Amino acid sequence: MATILLTGKDYIESKKFQLILEKENHNISLASNIKEAKILFKTVEPQLVLADATDLPERDVKILGTLTGAASQLFILTEDEEGLKKTLSEKNVTFFNKPVSNEKLLSSIKSVIAKLPESKPSPTSGVEKAIPKILIIEDSKTVQKLYEAFFRSSSKLKNIELIQARSAEEGFRKIKNNCIDLIILDWQLPKMSGIEFLSQLRASDTGKNIKVIMSTSVSDKENVIKAASLGITGYLVKPILSKRFIEAIVKEVVS
Repeated sequence: MATILLTGKDYIESKKFQLILEKENHNISLASNIKEAKILFKTVEPQLVLADATDLPERDVKILGTLTGAASQLFILTEDEEGLKKTLSEKNVTFFNKPVSNEKLLSSIKSVIAKLPESKPSPTSGVEKAIPKILIIEDSKTVQKLYEAFFRSSSKLKNIELIQARSAEEGFRKIKNNCIDLIILDWQLPKMSGIEFLSQLRASDTGKNIKVIMSTSVSDKENVIKAASLGITGYLVKPILSKRFIEAIVKEVVS
């Protein structure tokens, strides 16, 4: 198992590639810009950084090279390998000319990880915890984008890692590979409803104590009682972009 940081638009949006890495039991963190990458370097200490340099300014690529240091490996995907080689002189940098197949990347990742020392656990806990992690389980792409925009624009939430899933099944996979502090759970999900997910979560050792906030457009009393009986922390009625929403998140995770 390795801690891997993905940055660059193509890999932030490539859920397929993230899922492939998670199936290998790697811990995945996402940074949409260099500011987020700096925070994650201090908290999760990635052993491998995979960066698509196509949409990154040259100064940000230089910063990534400096951040990785001797303890990490940096994979750079680029359409200008020769130009970036002049920018990055660090020995721990590997360049890939785009387009590059997932198979080639995975093979290279496995080769590098096999040579890396195992990450050390935190001295204060059996499970290493990074910055607070919030898992949002929401099947609507539009609502997911609203969550992402809201988190990025809020100064109170800037030090929180946002993890998203579009189904209950994907949500369970995310929980397996991450130490989740809070779940924001949509009531109406495909195949398995939010309440069914919550029931299974509470029956598991890993999920029985995770805080859960239900998010739904439904506000009838019966649903609230069902969710409350399974130990939810809060209940939010959409639309989600409200003062009440940010206050609930800050109260449960940041404070």
